[in-house]
Amino acid sequence: MYLAKPFSLTVNQVQLEKINRFTYLGSQRCADGSSDADFQQRIQKAQTVFASLWKPLWNRREVNVRTKVRSYLALVRTVLLYGCETWSVKLQHENTLKVFEHTCLRRILRVQLRHRISNADIRRMCNIQRDVALTIKERRLKWLGHVLRKPPRQILLVEPISSWKRRQGGQRKNGWNLAKSDLEPIGGFRKFGHRWLTQWLAFAEQLGEDRTTFSKKVSKIINTRRGGNA
Repeated sequence: MYLAKPFSLTVNQVQLEKINRFTYLGSQRCADGSSDADFQQRIQKAQTVFASLWKPLWNRREVNVRTKVRSYLALVRTVLLYGCETWSVKLQHENTLKVFEHTCLRRILRVQLRHRISNADIRRMCNIQRDVALTIKERRLKWLGHVLRKPPRQILLVEPISSWKRRQGGQRKNGWNLAKSDLEPIGGFRKFGHRWLTQWLAFAEQLGEDRTTFSKKVSKIINTRRGGNA
């Protein structure tokens, strides 16, 4: 994570206000590049949607489970994962998302914790093969392929400005760190050795030129991860 020196911007002799957070296309953008604010906003909005449908849908016994689950995926999970392709997801984020989704599914199925039914069984009962963490990874990879096919690709290779400096302490994981980690099952150190640190983007660019090939590789990565979790 790089930090820029303080600066001011003036347009038509009016100095623009400096803010640390703003909303763009429904997502929260933060000055430090983190996704924490957007993540919290997504959780709150999804909770609101789920709660609003309790009486008209989730609590109605005459509506079958299949319809409720499909409604959850279309109405709640869509709100929850809006813009997730560009999130810098942390492990605590993934755990919070999983807890939220499994809580929703248990309420839909009327299954309580005392029934001692695992989360994997809950997803199987709902016919949901991929949890939210795996869904985010799949969407992030598909978004990466889309970006790689759109010129100019040079935007991916932008170097930090010389006046910038790294923040003190541990560096935050950004979107490209996650993309590199996502591609490791089909590239990584086993195939490239230490060259992977500098050549992973060139590998991704070459792979992303063909949409069909890239989609097959994404499916391979996701299915391998899913099999490992099982």
